[in-house]
Amino acid sequence: MRKDFFKIVFLSILFCLVGSFVFAGSLEEKTFFVDPNFAENLAGPTLKAIHILTENGLDFYIDTNFWDEKTEEEQEKAIQDLKDVSQKFIKSQAKVVSIFGSEANPGIDGNPNIVVLLHPLRNDAKGYIRVVDMYEKIVAPMSNESEIVYLDARKLDSPFFDAFLIHEYTHLIFLNQKIASDAFKEEHTWLVELYSEYAATAVQDKNVFGYFDQRIREFFKNPSISLVEWNGNVYNYAIITLLSHYIADNYGKEILSDSMKSSKVGIESIDEALKRKGFEERFEDVFKNFVIALAINDCSINDKYCFKNSKLENFTILPFSNFLPFSGNAIISIGQIMPNWSAQWQKFSG
Repeated sequence: MRKDFFKIVFLSILFCLVGSFVFAGSLEEKTFFVDPNFAENLAGPTLKAIHILTENGLDFYIDTNFWDEKTEEEQEKAIQDLKDVSQKFIKSQAKVVSIFGSEANPGIDGNPNIVVLLHPLRNDAKGYIRVVDMYEKIVAPMSNESEIVYLDARKLDSPFFDAFLIHEYTHLIFLNQKIASDAFKEEHTWLVELYSEYAATAVQDKNVFGYFDQRIREFFKNPSISLVEWNGNVYNYAIITLLSHYIADNYGKEILSDSMKSSKVGIESIDEALKRKGFEERFEDVFKNFVIALAINDCSINDKYCFKNSKLENFTILPFSNFLPFSGNAIISIGQIMPNWSAQWQKFSG
């Protein structure tokens, strides 16, 4: 009896080992359409990618050529990193969905999972989505027919990789929530990115240095950048991140979610959301209060002249200093060119 039991156990273990080996050697490979504006070193609009992991509602695929260049140890580490990312994602996803609503689930492919395609990106891009993927191939032949996000495979070891994933995931939510009208085709880039930046930073652990802290540092370097003149640089992302938290903390997260769902776009969608919630202020007033909060950050003066987030409780902008003589008459003249929806802070002493 003991010998028979040993044989059964031994054969079972052997089968598992052989089965694992066969699986590792025959990973599913698919051809995906990608965006040539983001993809690096591609001769055409497609690439082959292999399925390396399904975990916590995420199907991970990675560029075959990129994967094949990795050692076995590097591949194992990448898979473990993705497992860790998926654990963070499942927790963050619930928070984001509670604010903005869900992506199309199941999507056009009937799959409840989100597809994450990892491949090398150019110009330090972190990720992107393709609106065309939400359509059937009969309508859009270059569609991947999936709820899919694309991330830079080389940034997997970044401490902010989970934030990049949530950022792109929120774009999928936007497409689903805005699809009730044609507004998503016309939405202003700065506002679409604002939703995603808020999601990626709102889920961050407040007790650790993270993605939000990085955006705060970047804002300090260029606080006078225009909100609406979008160039896609880190300073554009910094101002919308701080503004998103100011709006959420002082007027309510519902302003952001209602704006996303609105049939209107841009500033008009925020004005509509403010009116629906009973606020007399419009976006122009909100932005003015935001600019003042950046300068004084003091709730005792006015509860709209401060930040409520703990990471911003001691945050203030250093103004340009202008000195006047202590005696006699003096005239000071300042000339500056300011783009729309930007601010300058001046301090006069004397």
